[in-house]
Amino acid sequence: MVEYLERDGAGLNLTWEVLDGIRNHTPDDPWPATLEGCIVRLADRIAYLRHDIEDAISSGVLKEKQLPRKHMRALGKNILDRIVTDIVRHSRHKPVIRMSSDIQSAMDGLYDFMYKNVYTNPTAKREEKKVPELLQRLFRYYHYSLQFQKGLKEKDQLQHTVDFIAGMTDRYAINKFQELFVPDEWRQTV
Repeated sequence: MVEYLERDGAGLNLTWEVLDGIRNHTPDDPWPATLEGCIVRLADRIAYLRHDIEDAISSGVLKEKQLPRKHMRALGKNILDRIVTDIVRHSRHKPVIRMSSDIQSAMDGLYDFMYKNVYTNPTAKREEKKVPELLQRLFRYYHYSLQFQKGLKEKDQLQHTVDFIAGMTDRYAINKFQELFVPDEWRQTV
């Protein structure tokens, strides 16, 4: 996509290292060739895991006590700190980015648990049908906002809107939707 669709088909002028990092970003792909690519891939996976757990608990799809004790013992209360510290400890002064087998196993086990209990959970899946409407409403709002498009040529406005919406996290998009379209007294307090 970045090589062909961006800039009206001209693509972006990216180095092979950046392109390799993009191509090899997901767990099913080979590891990126650079340490930076490996770090980005791991950082994304860790962030998604942590946020998905928080979102599942706050939405009531999951209770904290349901998290598998075996994996939570290894990862501790602050998952992010534990994993990052482990990666630093096991990668320092080495030509690879890695984590200990215990932490890797706990993280993989927690992902498996989340897949079975959250990602495919009927309650969570039921919410997916609301996403297209949310995205359409946000798109319309921003695309036709004179303030949002201020200073842009008309030919650049569509891509500007698409890029902005595509860069939103789930939480940010929901918060923006609530802020823009839900009356104050109807909003849930977090």
